[in-house]
Amino acid sequence: MQISDVDAFLKVVQYKSFSLAARKMFVTQAAVSMRVKSLEKEYGIQLLYREKNQVRLTKAGEAFLPCAQEIIAAQKSAKSALELFSQGTKGTLTIAASATVCSWLLPQIFKKVFDACPQVEILFKTCFTDEIMNRVADGDVQFGIVRCDFPFLSDERFSYKLLSKDNIYFVADKKHSVFDNPKITLAEISKVPLIVYASDSNYWPHIKNIFDRQNLVPNVAFHVNDINAAKILTKLGTHICCLSEAVLGDSSGDETLRIVPVEDYVPVPRYSMLIYRRDVNMTGIMKEFLSLAGYFETLEP
Repeated sequence: MQISDVDAFLKVVQYKSFSLAARKMFVTQAAVSMRVKSLEKEYGIQLLYREKNQVRLTKAGEAFLPCAQEIIAAQKSAKSALELFSQGTKGTLTIAASATVCSWLLPQIFKKVFDACPQVEILFKTCFTDEIMNRVADGDVQFGIVRCDFPFLSDERFSYKLLSKDNIYFVADKKHSVFDNPKITLAEISKVPLIVYASDSNYWPHIKNIFDRQNLVPNVAFHVNDINAAKILTKLGTHICCLSEAVLGDSSGDETLRIVPVEDYVPVPRYSMLIYRRDVNMTGIMKEFLSLAGYFETLEP
C-alpha cells in the first residue's frame, strides 16, 4: 500500500469527483484514477462506485474509509515528529553526571532546555567521572558532565565543552571550634576528624598531597560517597569536610556550613566539562542541547 494511493482515495471521497481531486492534488485525472485502482487491485475489492456524475463509496469503501483517514493522520504525525526531532525541539536526551553537578549545574541547564524545548524528555544518571566516561564511550548516554582538574580534556574519544569552574574547600559547621582560632593552618586541620567525600574521585589525591608536602597526616574519620550524607555528617558539628563550593551554593539558604579559612591552603580547582563522543552523529536535539549548555559564571567565595 502506497501513502499516495490512500491520499488519492480520500481526496476523491472528499470532493466526490476524480477530476476535482486531481486539480486539488495538482496531478492528472488519470493519475488519481490509477492510484485508486491500485488500492482496489491490491485488496481485490471495489472501493468506489464510478457513476456518470457522481462517485460513491461501496460498502467495502465505507469500511476502509476510517482506516485510510488514520493512515494519513499517522503519516502527518510522523512527518511532524521527525521535523521537530531534526529541529531539536523534540526527542530524548540521555545524560550521566556527578552528584555535585546534578544538585547545582544540571538544574540550570535543564531549565534552559525546558524553556526552549518543552517537549524534550531528559533522562539522566548519577555516577562518578570514570563511569560517566565509560557510559559516554559505550553509547549508553549521549552526554556526560565530568569533573576535571584542568579546563581541557586530552581523551581523544571525546569532544568537550567547558561549563564552569569552582573550588574545593575545607568546610565545617558554623559553630565548630575550629573557628575559635584566629589563624587556622593545615596543621590544625590535620588534627580534626575529617570527612572525605568521593575518595575514589581524582581530586582527593591532590588534597592528600598538600598534607604530604607538609609531612602531615589527615585524620580521616569517614569516607562517604553520598554528598547529602557528607553534608549531614558535617552539620553534626564535630567534623570537617572537603566540599565543592558548588555544593555550598546549593544549600538553599542554609548557612549552617561555612568555608574554613585555612591560611596555607590553596583551593583545589574543579572544572565541569560536558563531553560527548567525537564520532557521534549529532541529532537535532543534541545540537540544541549543546547550544543551550553555555559557559556559566566561575564560582568564587
